[in-house]
Amino acid sequence: MQPANTRLGTRLLASIAVVAALFTVVIAATIPASDGPNGLDRATGSWVTALLDEHHSVATMLAACSDPVVLLTVLFLALAYCSYRKRWRAALLVIAGPSVATAANAWLLKPLFDRRTDDYLAYPSGHTVALVATITVLVLVARTGLQRAVILGGGAVALICAALGMIALGYHQLTDILGGIGAAASIVIIVATALDGPWLDTRCSDGA
Repeated sequence: MQPANTRLGTRLLASIAVVAALFTVVIAATIPASDGPNGLDRATGSWVTALLDEHHSVATMLAACSDPVVLLTVLFLALAYCSYRKRWRAALLVIAGPSVATAANAWLLKPLFDRRTDDYLAYPSGHTVALVATITVLVLVARTGLQRAVILGGGAVALICAALGMIALGYHQLTDILGGIGAAASIVIIVATALDGPWLDTRCSDGA
């Protein structure tokens, strides 16, 4: 029998996945039929433009938090660490979580919601999905509450920086980014559940 906190962790993960998925759908429902910005997008866009309009290089650096090279480097380090510790299910999640999330977003969610910005599908934001999928994986494979808190704190800062940069550069509206957060979290949690690892039970070892 699994420990009680493992069962609690599984229920908590399932609840988060459902709420995150519903969040993405609800945000999509606020997008105008024209695919243009809604009120929240306009207000946020005006504020970010005023803040960073004359600082293109700063906006570019901020957006780099979601750059694939940066995220792949972080994932490689996490994979190396999990492999060194012989945490094979954790290593598999590091590979599968972001891969499934980005593929599902590109091939399923973007065509499904069909929000276009210029000549590309913008909702949910692919860069946001990749960033949040990476953060979510790191949180799930972390062993202690302190580790998770540090990852969540650093991830929140990286997400805010990336959001400011993408909005300032005109890549995405805020709603694209919000939708990407929900999509990434839900998909990675589904993948983790499918791998059947007790990710939130720090007393369990998956190293065998």
